[in-house]
Amino acid sequence: MKTLDIPTVVADPVISEVRRAKTAVAQKYGFDVVAMVRALRKIDEEEEASKAVDSTATRVTPPA
Repeated sequence: MKTLDIPTVVADPVISEVRRAKTAVAQKYGFDVVAMVRALRKIDEEEEASKAVDSTATRVTPPA
């Protein structure tokens, strides 16, 4: 999952940033794809739980 920026090629700055971020995340998890997937699933579950709480807290009942 490591990527290399070849200095002789002018890279798009957005592509370079995406590659840098991808490599940083991979290093955080020791280039273990299974660990990365588990972490992403946990983040998704936490976001879904947060959305469920937010949606019930913001409901307003109309006046009678």
